[in-house]
Amino acid sequence: MTKPSLARRDRLRAGFFPSSLDLKRRVVRGASFTFLGTALRVLLTIGSTAVLARLLTPEDYGLVGLASIVTELTAALTNVGLSAILIQRSRLARVQCDTVFWFSMALGGGISLVLVAGAPLFAQLLGDPRVAPLLRVLPIMFLLEQMTIIQHVTMMRLMMFDLDLRVQVTALLFRIGVSIGFAVYGWGPWALVAGSIGGKLFEIAYMWWAIPYLPRLRFQRSFMRSNLRASASILSLGGVRYIMGNVDFMIVGRVFGATDLGHYQAAYTLSAELRNRLAGPLQKVLYPAYARVRDEPERFRRGVRTSLKLLSAVVVPLGFGMSATAQELIPILYGPQWLAAVPMLQALGIAGALMAIFSLTGSVMSALRKWELMLKITLYGSPVRITIILAGSYWGPVGVAWAFTIAQFSGFVAGSIATRLCGMTLREYAGTLWPALVSGALMMLAVTLLRPHLLELELPVRFAALVIAGAALYAGSIGLLWPQGIREVKDIAGGFLRRD
Repeated sequence: MTKPSLARRDRLRAGFFPSSLDLKRRVVRGASFTFLGTALRVLLTIGSTAVLARLLTPEDYGLVGLASIVTELTAALTNVGLSAILIQRSRLARVQCDTVFWFSMALGGGISLVLVAGAPLFAQLLGDPRVAPLLRVLPIMFLLEQMTIIQHVTMMRLMMFDLDLRVQVTALLFRIGVSIGFAVYGWGPWALVAGSIGGKLFEIAYMWWAIPYLPRLRFQRSFMRSNLRASASILSLGGVRYIMGNVDFMIVGRVFGATDLGHYQAAYTLSAELRNRLAGPLQKVLYPAYARVRDEPERFRRGVRTSLKLLSAVVVPLGFGMSATAQELIPILYGPQWLAAVPMLQALGIAGALMAIFSLTGSVMSALRKWELMLKITLYGSPVRITIILAGSYWGPVGVAWAFTIAQFSGFVAGSIATRLCGMTLREYAGTLWPALVSGALMMLAVTLLRPHLLELELPVRFAALVIAGAALYAGSIGLLWPQGIREVKDIAGGFLRRD
């Protein structure tokens, strides 16, 4: 009984001085657990969505979506990048962990109190007073989020992705169970709120058990002062990204109402799964790895190039395929009452693939500590994106969806700058992406042309036939355009960022 207890206590101490040896094995092992966790979470999310979409209405989802516009601002303001700074440091002191913990708790608690007090005002600005009660409860999520910041840093520094898998999957199961239970008893949008809070409480209990950490009452001002400039850049970047990530929700919710926002959110959530369940977890693995090898230019460049090729080859067929089969996917997954989301998913499926690909830009620049450059790029590109989305609103929520998708292509510019910093040319960067993008476009065209010949089939059968045909065409096309792909995928399976 004593060994497991000692092993758990040793995890925090080991995180202060992580070894840089055998990085390849840990990255590969971490990637394996990450993709396993991705598959499990996608299956659980799809299954729970199919159930909840039949128990709740688009308006229920729309009300939570309206509240999320405000709570996402809280998330942006509480992300000052201190966890990223701790992950990057070669050595940590216990007092630095205590400092970050108390600062994060104070910041999260203070902003949450402001949000609770201003709930009626925010509801008025959003144009729906029903949002106010939700805004009085949801802010607790951001205070709870800070309670595991040191456990998260320790897991990332030690690359303990097996533990991360267990925590995330079990917390998701708990969240799903709570949401479905409350939805069955008719709690409407509160079912989603209860699930989020219940899942977070379960995650906190699990992580505090797995990595025991009792913060001490001390605060190192010199550490905060030395990292103030980096934190300010990250905070500003988070604020700008909040605006860019929510301007479409603001327009749809404020102008077209909760029901249209519910349909929009349903389509957006499906497309965002590509970023959240594939690109996001991959960034968890790659960010600490990139940070360790940023002083080895060739190794760093090779790792970025390999990551981009792998990610684009995986997310493009999923995102473009989601767009091409939206007419079948929405009624199968959500039910006939959600058909208004079909044209939105036809646009946002493409957007999801692009967001997932260009999300690696953040990992590269963060590893190189180029937060101020990231902020400048985002600031310069924001007016263009906002203008495009505002123009799209003339054609309603569907117009917003297509405008949002078009705006994502600007991520290519930021990506080209990031890859140039690690030694890749513009031609090399484009060359990593075009085989997957061209193959995805051809797949979409083939599915569109094939559908009229399959309309007599039952909906699930037609969906399966289109998926099989599209996948076969994509595989054949990318095999022709990227003939060395099989060999490179084998190399990836053998290890990311391998040493020469």
